Amino acid sequence: MHTCPDFPDVVGAIDVTTIKIEKPSRNWKEYYSYKHSYHCFKAQLFVTLRGRVIDIVSGIKGAVHDITIAKQSKLEQMVKTNDPNFSYGFLCDRGYVGLQHKIPSAVICKKKTKR
Repeated sequence: MHTCPDFPDVVGAIDVTTIKIEKPSRNWKEYYSYKHSYHCFKAQLFVTLRGRVIDIVSGIKGAVHDITIAKQSKLEQMVKTNDPNFSYGFLCDRGYVGLQHKIPSAVICKKKTKR
C-alpha cells in the first residue's frame, strides 16, 4: 500500500464535486447549492494517493452537505482494518469537519492562509 511520508497512515483522499444542472421544475431547493449559487448534483470520490478510485457516491442532491454524504456512505467500513485500534487515514477538506469524531482517521486539511 502506498502512503505519504508526512502522513504515514494516510492512504487516500476524499472530496465532493458538483455537476451543474438546470433549475428543476419541482423541488428545486433540494438541488440548490448555496455555497456554489447554482443547482447541481454532487458526487463524492475516495481515491488512493496514486489516483485509483476506490469509491464513488453520485446523484446526491446539491443541498446535501459533504459531511452528510460521507456519513451516509460506506467510507467508515472502507477504512477499517482487522485491528479495532487502527484504521487507514484519509485526507479531506473543511467540508468534512466533525467527521473525525465518527472516523478518527480522517485528517482535515486546513486552507493556506493568504498573505
